[in-house]
Amino acid sequence: MCDIMKEFEDATKPPDPVEREPHPMKPLDLDKVAMGGKIEVVNPSQPKNSLAYTEMFNSIQGEGRYTGRPCLFVRLHNCNMSCTWCDTAYARRLPRLWVHINGIYREMFKKHLSLIVFTGGEPLLQQNESMYRLLHRLYRSNIDITFETNGTIAPTPELLRYQPLLTVSPKPRHSQPKGSKFVETWWCAFAKYSQTDWKFVIAEQRDYDWFLECLAYINPHQQIYLHPNWTVKTLKDREDYIQYRAKWVALAKMHSPNVAMRNVHLGVQLHKILNVQ
Repeated sequence: MCDIMKEFEDATKPPDPVEREPHPMKPLDLDKVAMGGKIEVVNPSQPKNSLAYTEMFNSIQGEGRYTGRPCLFVRLHNCNMSCTWCDTAYARRLPRLWVHINGIYREMFKKHLSLIVFTGGEPLLQQNESMYRLLHRLYRSNIDITFETNGTIAPTPELLRYQPLLTVSPKPRHSQPKGSKFVETWWCAFAKYSQTDWKFVIAEQRDYDWFLECLAYINPHQQIYLHPNWTVKTLKDREDYIQYRAKWVALAKMHSPNVAMRNVHLGVQLHKILNVQ
């Protein structure tokens, strides 16, 4: 761990961002940026300019800062953790597919979307030239970019040039199977970056207790979201569950002396309330 505020104050100037186009939806010649009318999945033996992924779909962002916005979700393949309550473990188990970055870019404009969410698995495992080329195109086109990460892999300076929102969801040691290797969170790397939000999944009291301990390592200017571990099915159960978790947030704000608690919000996971992917 480290002294977050000292690290934050001593942080060097972030990399110069890439220049954006003046108009967010500038007309494009899509025939030049992608082939065919569908997302182009390439053969695993030809991964050039491609990303390994598990699935891709249009939906609404149900969590965090961009809640309610239509977006394209790109679930990248593989993860470096194996949380016992993970609801997307198939991102590790399913066979790896490859998608050409042109296909992702085309899909954004075909659906008139202005937000893309890279999730997983662990998307920061794919900080490579293919990703940087895609981010350059998206950023120049005024697309908002989000990475949903577990925080165990530090973002590269090249990735931060495109000013993505990094939604970091740290995982406690007790979330991992017994005997598995635990990977620590890069608290300092994310606390120094202004476009970092934090997400904590609360399944039981010890998760909440661990969250309170983590506040010492979070930049107090960053936003924090507490999300219930969604295990209930009926609408009545969902309403009761949300109200119960909301009490945790209210009590924490009342009793915690930590200044970061003023930035804590209840994450209700809108997509699950609406029962959409």
